[in-house]
Amino acid sequence: MNTNKLFYTLLILITLDFVISAIGIGFFGITEGNPLYNLLGFTNFFIVKLIATLIAITFLWYLQTDNVKIGNVGLNVLCVLYGIVFINNIIILGCDLIG
Repeated sequence: MNTNKLFYTLLILITLDFVISAIGIGFFGITEGNPLYNLLGFTNFFIVKLIATLIAITFLWYLQTDNVKIGNVGLNVLCVLYGIVFINNIIILGCDLIG
């Protein structure tokens, strides 16, 4: 997969993570497993999560421009990890809805 498709895939997966997490926590009372959530609260946790994500994506973008191979490996790893997070979020949300 080329770099642009990897970035778009990663952005879509990250967006889905944010949306599903916000829906699960906000509307269904699902517990967030990240300890920072309990420390910071709902709004501040998502702000910190967004800032950290933007920093990581910016870092990968500049890394990719210097060394495409390393940047693509990083993007592939993040796509796989966020794919796992997405699947996990769907499973947890589905289990909560089923009861």
